Amino acid sequence: MGTVQTARIDEVDPRQYSDGEIAELHELQVELDKEAHPEDPPVSLRAFSWTARNLPEEPQFSAWWARDGAGHLIGVIRTHTYPSGTNSHAMDVWLQVRPVARRQGIGRELLRHAAERAGAEGKTLITGWTNERVAAGAEFCRSVGAEVGYAEHINRLLLAELDPELLQEWVEDGRRRAGEDYELIGFDRRCPDDLADAVLEAFEVMADAPREGMHTEHRHMTLAEMRNHEQRALAVGAEVWCLFPRERRTGRLVGVTNVWWQPDHPQLVAQGDTGVVAAHRGRGLGKWLKAAMLQRILAERSEATEVRTGNADSNGPMLSINHRLGFRPYIASAAWQVEVEALRRALAAPDV
Repeated sequence: MGTVQTARIDEVDPRQYSDGEIAELHELQVELDKEAHPEDPPVSLRAFSWTARNLPEEPQFSAWWARDGAGHLIGVIRTHTYPSGTNSHAMDVWLQVRPVARRQGIGRELLRHAAERAGAEGKTLITGWTNERVAAGAEFCRSVGAEVGYAEHINRLLLAELDPELLQEWVEDGRRRAGEDYELIGFDRRCPDDLADAVLEAFEVMADAPREGMHTEHRHMTLAEMRNHEQRALAVGAEVWCLFPRERRTGRLVGVTNVWWQPDHPQLVAQGDTGVVAAHRGRGLGKWLKAAMLQRILAERSEATEVRTGNADSNGPMLSINHRLGFRPYIASAAWQVEVEALRRALAAPDV
């Protein structure tokens, strides 16, 4: 336990949250979401609770909470690490401090606990995200010596402005150019067992996505991780749709696009990964995937008004497709990184 001015810092096990702790975390999240996404409805306690309680077996999670003199939760840092394999050198952190409690050293003290743990576990890099809606985030990152490794925008498509004729043109062009070589197949909610290996291979196309200056690599998804993601989505009533171009000759899935929707945010469809294997590009498969999925959204999600997706600012090919569809920059965000030892030195210095 440590103390910063009037704050008390305690380590809390994220896998053992009580009902009361879940309620506290939910209340904090709702307040901070109003700052970062004031136009969105709040996440329900039910959905938040299920997600918080059903963590995957990997990565490993840690958390420290800051309370004021009256015992109110005013800040949280959550970390996750992988004990081995890809990115086992890194610790990812999620640091949140209530606006009224900022500039009091609380964020630095929470981060110090995470940095000490990272050092003890032999980690060499700490990473985290900010978005432009919360200017204090980037300011804090710079103050502890972190640098931007990856810049992106959340891009937004207003469905009322989507051109159905363009979608049909792309679908027809995709079918024509595919001929007998490719077909689109997909599934909802849960990947069939007989497709699992092919689907995991298809998602490896995201290893080609720009990582800019990040000192981390693409994380290879395992079957256990995929099943956990599916279970978490199903538990909160989310709909997940996946679509793939399949090469008929080999049966290989040579690309992917996926979206998800949940009843807490009925107006929003979130666009996840989209990509085509390098050897199969230049055939209109990416546009076919995107257009076919958007046609289905229009037909089956009448309550949805927008689609949002994150794109690296350097990802020219995907941005070109999205901009032609009508996606426009909505919120800028950035991934930050700092070497663990440099961070520990910065946190040991006086906060000026």
